[in-house]
Parts: sequence; C-alpha cells; structure tokens
Amino acid sequence: MVKRLRSVGALTFSNVIMPPYIYLYFNKIMFKIFVEFKNIQILIEKYYNLIM
Repeated sequence: MVKRLRSVGALTFSNVIMPPYIYLYFNKIMFKIFVEFKNIQILIEKYYNLIM
C-alpha cells in the first residue's frame, strides 16, 4: 500500500507539467482509499457487534 503510494508520488513528480490532471488523479486515488477505509470500518463494526 505504502509502496504503491510512493510510486504514485514518483509519477506525479515526473509529470509536473500537467498539475491539474495529476491533482484530479490523486484525488481519485485518495477517494478510493477513503471509501475502502469506510467499508472496512463498517465491516469491523458489524463483526464487533456480532461478538458482543
């Protein structure tokens, strides 16, 4: 996960010529990560409720 983010950072650095495109791309990635994190949180809560 961290390695993938680092490689994305390297890509953005090599493409500084097109900042708006990179900004949108980065936002898309961050949004995906955020959505995944939310889904994981919900799953953990459900699992926790089952245990308790």
